[in-house]
Amino acid sequence: IIKDVFIPSNFNLDPRPQLAVNNAGQYVFSHAKWAPGTVQQLVCSDTLGNILWEHDYPLKINGQQPSNLSNNYHINQITPTSDGGVVIAARIRTNRIQNRFYDDAYIGKFDQFGTLEWERRINIQNGADTLYDWCALYDIKERPDGKGYVAVGSHKTSENLSSTNILLVSLDADGCI
Repeated sequence: IIKDVFIPSNFNLDPRPQLAVNNAGQYVFSHAKWAPGTVQQLVCSDTLGNILWEHDYPLKINGQQPSNLSNNYHINQITPTSDGGVVIAARIRTNRIQNRFYDDAYIGKFDQFGTLEWERRINIQNGADTLYDWCALYDIKERPDGKGYVAVGSHKTSENLSSTNILLVSLDADGCI
């Protein structure tokens, strides 16, 4: 054990914490935090477990403050980037209609200090953005040339939630699709 770091947390740890080691050898991890109400938190610590920075979610999505519904983030992957930052693949709850929840895929790029550089929310149906589908990203990697990212996840249309499509997303270094 490096250090038992106390962070008030959601006792059931859903979603599961994720971990990455950045280029400086620091640990970047996510977890669900009681705030009150459960929110996601991205945290960076040194190798001794001392907290260097931490940021709560929800962040502003596309410049807008999310509703209470969109407190439901699930960070599925944290990947270190060649510039010393990290990029995350996630899903965020965005809509609820007649007891049906709809999620968007989410990508966020953070610098070495945990400052958000850019973010993208993705939910595609027939080539158009929609709030009535279910999308999530589970993994993200930096492209070998260092000029962007590739993420993979799943997509279900509102017309057929029992059928899942693969969602493959390619972005440039600035997060443009």
